[in-house]
Amino acid sequence: MMDKAYAGGPGFMLALEARATGLDGPDLASSIDLNEAITAARDEYHAADPDVRRVWADAAAYDWAVLCSDPATDHEWASDVRRMAILATVIEAVPERAERMILTWALDPDTPSLDDMRGMLKDERPVDFDRLLDDLTHGDCAFMPDDEMLADGITTASSVLDPIAANAPDGVDYAIMSIKAAFTLARDDTAEARDMVACCRPYLDSTALADAVDAQAAACPWTGDDGMGMTMDGPRL
Repeated sequence: MMDKAYAGGPGFMLALEARATGLDGPDLASSIDLNEAITAARDEYHAADPDVRRVWADAAAYDWAVLCSDPATDHEWASDVRRMAILATVIEAVPERAERMILTWALDPDTPSLDDMRGMLKDERPVDFDRLLDDLTHGDCAFMPDDEMLADGITTASSVLDPIAANAPDGVDYAIMSIKAAFTLARDDTAEARDMVACCRPYLDSTALADAVDAQAAACPWTGDDGMGMTMDGPRL
């Protein structure tokens, strides 16, 4: 019963799982196409009832944790395509909730638990991105912009998001760009963060994150560094 709910139907997920593990022949696993898998996942998700969609949210949180656990060593589509298709679908379906989960995972030194991430994806309340970004980038426990652990979290998250963005519909691609703008803001490159927001905002269904990144970047005293300690507003002392 759980397998059927997880699949969103008897076809898509279980068939991909079988091919990914080579059950349908050794050559089929390598031929799985992420773009086609995302299309199939979207169709299954939108045909599902609300209870099944909540199961997809649980799956997306789990799959995000799995993919980020060791993203550099396991990038064969045969093992990742199903998880990435689920994530792409959930990012498109509930962008603000997915953005909140991903940002919290990457930017919060106190990494959220799996239950926390599942709760974020199921929370139907609007996300206060101004407060979230303030907590994650300027809170008492926030990483410093040059912290290596912050860089590692951003690199790991980006390694999962990049192939999704390259194969998903434009709305998902631009939602991921707004997430990356927040990453850039956290690294203290406010000028680049604002440029990224300007590129993606016209194409987003929800601009809440992009608006918050832009507002916080505009409020920062520094708007970019030329690599020599000089910024657009003068020397950094």
